Amino acid sequence: MTTVEVDPGVRLHAGPGGALLVGGQPLRVLRLNPAAARVVARWRDGDTTPVGPAETALAARLHSYGLAVVRPDRSPYAPADVTVVVPAHDRPESLDRCLASLGAGAARVVVVDDGSRDPAAVAAVVATHGAELIVRPVNGGPAAARNTGLAAARTPLVAFVDSDCRLPAGWLAGLLPVLADGTAVVGPRIFGAGGPGPLARFEAGSGPLDLGGTASPVGPGARVGYLPAAVLLCRRDALGAGFDESMRVGEDVDLVWRVAEAGHPVRYEPRVVVEHETRPGFARWFAQRVGYGRSGAALAARHPDRLAPVVISRWSAPALLCLAAGRPVRAAGCTALTAVGLWTRLPAGPGRTAESARLTAAGLGWTLLGLAEAAARPWLPAMLVASTVSRTARRATAVAVAVRLVRTRHGRSPDQHPLAWAALRVADDLAYGTGVWAGALRDREPGPILPRIT
Repeated sequence: MTTVEVDPGVRLHAGPGGALLVGGQPLRVLRLNPAAARVVARWRDGDTTPVGPAETALAARLHSYGLAVVRPDRSPYAPADVTVVVPAHDRPESLDRCLASLGAGAARVVVVDDGSRDPAAVAAVVATHGAELIVRPVNGGPAAARNTGLAAARTPLVAFVDSDCRLPAGWLAGLLPVLADGTAVVGPRIFGAGGPGPLARFEAGSGPLDLGGTASPVGPGARVGYLPAAVLLCRRDALGAGFDESMRVGEDVDLVWRVAEAGHPVRYEPRVVVEHETRPGFARWFAQRVGYGRSGAALAARHPDRLAPVVISRWSAPALLCLAAGRPVRAAGCTALTAVGLWTRLPAGPGRTAESARLTAAGLGWTLLGLAEAAARPWLPAMLVASTVSRTARRATAVAVAVRLVRTRHGRSPDQHPLAWAALRVADDLAYGTGVWAGALRDREPGPILPRIT
């Protein structure tokens, strides 16, 4: 039985002549006829089963827009249709835990030893779990190792699982139904594994691979913009040549965006939760974050306009300029004019006036938050340098960091002292920003540091 879960953030303005449905990211405003409005209202009230082809088509449309999630109870695929590819480079203890967590559901598990310094230790672990082993004599990086496993797969599906991940029981059964609608790639939620030490506790509550608890389409501009390759289940025919082997970091983002830009649906399924081990030691952890940031330049070169640290709408720009000039009354006037202009572009229907005002205010608010997030993360190194000579820059940096701490702390429950958590949060952001600037300067690629006007 298929069920439909309407995004709780979606707003439905119903009237006798139909309704406006507003929500999603990027934002969608749909006009529904009375019959469709009644169906959506029924789904929101808990009767989540679509009845007949018309309701099924409506559910599929809302699903594609990110306004709802359609959950089939079965999949056209079985575990025997999956080849699990595990790239490994030393760390036999982590590999042992990973293979033990895979269970016996997959027909074939292929471990690709990517030029380990101690290949005998890796081979012993692989033999213990009855997996197949492919040895690359020279280390080529995660992309090359995954492509080696991809080339050895003969099944219609391939799952990439990093050797430092631990998967829950039933992980494959939880992901396979997502592919029932033609989805090409699906990824689960990734948590830090937790454990003793401040870094592990930070990762358990604020790890960068955790993309939240809401199922979503994936792609540039969507609520979930990318998927990490720590665990991915993919249709093999949608991957083309696979990962870009010239990229040591960011190759997973590049692959997901190429698949999405080719028109293949990509989904995020947070009901399956995977644990990811934390890098041991502060230096390695910090270097990992710098590497994440450094990949931005390579991604910006391959996907122009997709890596901008903040996107500013032309609708919000006049009000922002007035605020920056210290003219709040003029900013309010610009915002009012924007609301009127937006009203003329929204479809007629109940809630049109309220939504024009709400969306205008929300757009300005989210842009201000986006600027604060950019100042506290990708722009943070430059802001700190400017703070040494400018009182205004010091104040702006302090406000931006405070906003970032409040927003990222909300809804998290890291088991550590708030000051320790805040210090690691700022260190994480500083490392990432350092990598962004290093990559942009090295490659002469300004994409990851310049705002984009849309």
